[in-house]
Amino acid sequence: LSKDLKDCPSCFRTSLKSLKDKKQYVLNALITKYTNARVEGKNNTIKVLKRVSFGFRSFKNLRLRVLLREKIQVI
Repeated sequence: LSKDLKDCPSCFRTSLKSLKDKKQYVLNALITKYTNARVEGKNNTIKVLKRVSFGFRSFKNLRLRVLLREKIQVI
């Protein structure tokens, strides 16, 4: 394996070294069914709303818009 790495470009060696260092975490990610996709999706929604609704006068209005978009009951 080390002979093969010497023939690789330096950027590829760096990637392989990182993969080797994080092997346990990569295997856990492949084995378990847990992801943070939902949280990332909600973050993206909030960022898009912030960009589109730049003219909101208050944080309260932005917060209400996010809650309505996510269909969370607003009291």
